[in-house]
Amino acid sequence: MKYANKNIMGHPNFKYSNYKVLVFTGAFYLLQRNAQNRKNDLERHNSLLLEELVSGFRLLNLKHET
Repeated sequence: MKYANKNIMGHPNFKYSNYKVLVFTGAFYLLQRNAQNRKNDLERHNSLLLEELVSGFRLLNLKHET
């Protein structure tokens, strides 16, 4: 049990244990990945909406010409 309380920094009195550092690092990584995925989904959604809008205007224009 001599080394049980040692952590990343090697000091038993360091504020954060290995476990806490790993948990917070993992949580931060997941939050960042989730935010990036949401951003990518929003960009994809906006480009699809723009394509639908443009095709709708083309259809209106074709109907107007005939």
